Amino acid sequence: MNKWQPLWLALCLGLAFGSNRLMRPAIVYALSPGERTLATGTLKLDGAPEGIRIVTVFVVADELRRPLADPIHVRELWLRSPEQDTELEASPPPDIELFFDYSGDQRAADASVHDVEILRDRELPLLPVALGGDARSQLRFPGASTPSQVTAGSLRILESFELESDSPRTTFRIEGEIELTVRDGSSERSVQGTFNARLGW
Repeated sequence: MNKWQPLWLALCLGLAFGSNRLMRPAIVYALSPGERTLATGTLKLDGAPEGIRIVTVFVVADELRRPLADPIHVRELWLRSPEQDTELEASPPPDIELFFDYSGDQRAADASVHDVEILRDRELPLLPVALGGDARSQLRFPGASTPSQVTAGSLRILESFELESDSPRTTFRIEGEIELTVRDGSSERSVQGTFNARLGW
């Protein structure tokens, strides 16, 4: 074996990794001013005196092609609280922003399918970081000055029915349970709760 081969192999691997990081495609997680500010549901955590208002939960389904690696199959539920201002730059970050992975079902392979049965009665695992970007799952408890990182958890949709809507999106009403592991400084704690919201696909 040529003594330079291991070095060249390491260099090639490093270049491939660096190229994929630099040229990594991303999803633009963006909502209209109305979608960002209009609450359509509530997340009620056990022990909290009040529920946290949430906007429509959106399905994010896409294929992110990468030049030197397999594509990233993005199948997510995106749950967040409303912003206070229609001007994105003027609005503070939402109190809650969570990403859940709904892949793992054969029906989810087709990104164009809008079937809520893909989501029902399944433990959808939390994603600490969005698959299509750098946004992190986080939760700001009532009274806290800053959000805490959510490191693990799951969401289960127990009830759903389709809504009539003028929107081009397919919309449903959903109810379910949620469990989160929240990092608070150097410690972690588990919280459970229930939610009801509108789902947009």
